[in-house]
Amino acid sequence: MKEYLTPIFLIICFIFNSSCLYQNSKSFDYISYYDRGHKLLYERGRITDGAESGLWVSYDSLGNVIKQGNYDHGCMIGNWTYKRRHNVEADSLVVWKKYANVKGRFSFSLPGTFKLLEYAPDTSFYYLIDSISKAVFSVKDFGIKNEMFMLNFFKLFETEVNNNNSNILEAKTTQFKTKYNETFYVDEFLTNFKKNGRTTSQINIYIRIRNHMLSFSIASSPADIFNLKSMLMEVFCHSFYFQQRIMYQNSELRHAIENYSHSI
Repeated sequence: MKEYLTPIFLIICFIFNSSCLYQNSKSFDYISYYDRGHKLLYERGRITDGAESGLWVSYDSLGNVIKQGNYDHGCMIGNWTYKRRHNVEADSLVVWKKYANVKGRFSFSLPGTFKLLEYAPDTSFYYLIDSISKAVFSVKDFGIKNEMFMLNFFKLFETEVNNNNSNILEAKTTQFKTKYNETFYVDEFLTNFKKNGRTTSQINIYIRIRNHMLSFSIASSPADIFNLKSMLMEVFCHSFYFQQRIMYQNSELRHAIENYSHSI
């Protein structure tokens, strides 16, 4: 059996007493499976007001716990344990910190080793730097932009970097479309800075929400970018814009939340 199979969701909402029934509760248990027979557990947790809350646990197809931790309204908080992910030989612990109402609009989580960057080269961005790897995370609302601007952003960014006393050594862009017709882009750059000779990897993820183009980015040494790319995608999938979820980690979770919301 393959290690990764398409998870299939199942919602189990237990109503234990009449008070829950008449209060029209917006909280329910969420369980998803790898298989249609509902024998291979994939993920379990609780949804409150349309977002993950409390303890969530994820499993591999053999039933082993591979990830667990707590959410606060869809944002990861506190201690999360990860079991031998990617090229990491040992289990890892990440302490997540929630940033709420950033720039009056964003809410997201980052590992606790990230700190606010005291000197921001561009105040329209919100910058945080990792005290260990020195990776820099940034988020920005570009304002109202049409689909064409987002489509051309890769070339605009590439031109700006090349004109800024730097050389782009590698560059690629990937477009993703969800089953809900949402489109987002992931751009990856390997850049050499002429002034100090340093080479940096950068990943930009951007999407349009409410006609605004939003960008999430990470820049680091090439040696660290593999694990940071996974982190950035996880941050992106658990971020909110004016309390609206930016992107769901999987379509089953979104479908479950929408179906339950329509049923109450």
